[in-house]
This record gives sequence, structure tokens and C-alpha cells, in this order.
Amino acid sequence: MNGHKHTGFKIVARENGVLKSLQNPDITYSLEVGTVETNFNGGFYLGTSKDFVVDYYAGLTDLEDVLITYEYDEVNRLYGNPNEEGEVIVHTAKILSIEAL
Repeated sequence: MNGHKHTGFKIVARENGVLKSLQNPDITYSLEVGTVETNFNGGFYLGTSKDFVVDYYAGLTDLEDVLITYEYDEVNRLYGNPNEEGEVIVHTAKILSIEAL
């Protein structure tokens, strides 16, 4: 049974056409909208608003910043409040859009 859907945001770096985590360049992200990404090893962080992730994570590297917008079911949220400014941890989310900043 699916729960309530939420939107989450992540800033990543684009290098040579590859989307990489800002914290760990060994972690890469899909370039395909509609892809479902899963991390069962503790989940992954998503910001609860676009403004939050842009304010905190844009410009941390010399690489191009890319904003990934995700959708996730409430049942996939591991930690955090999606209704508060900040971050949540989810184990599965679907890419809704990918946009260069």
C-alpha cells in the first residue's frame, strides 16, 4: 500500500556528464527522469525544499550544480519531517526532474 507522496530535493555535481554526490564522488545518480533510486544502507538525504538545498549545498564545488527533484512515498521515509524546513532520509525515491543551476 502506498502512503502519502512527498517531494524532496538534492544538489549534486555534474562532471563529464556524470552526476556525483557532493559528499562522496564515488556515489553517482541517474540521468534519467523516472528512475527509482534506492539505498538500503541507511538511506539517502533529501532536502524538504528547493530553497533549503540551494542555500546549503549550491556552490560547494567548482563543478556545475544540478538540482534533482524526487518524489517518495511516506512509507519510504526513514527519518525527518517532510513538513519542516530541513532534510529527510529515505530509502527509495523516484526522479521527477533534473535541472542545471
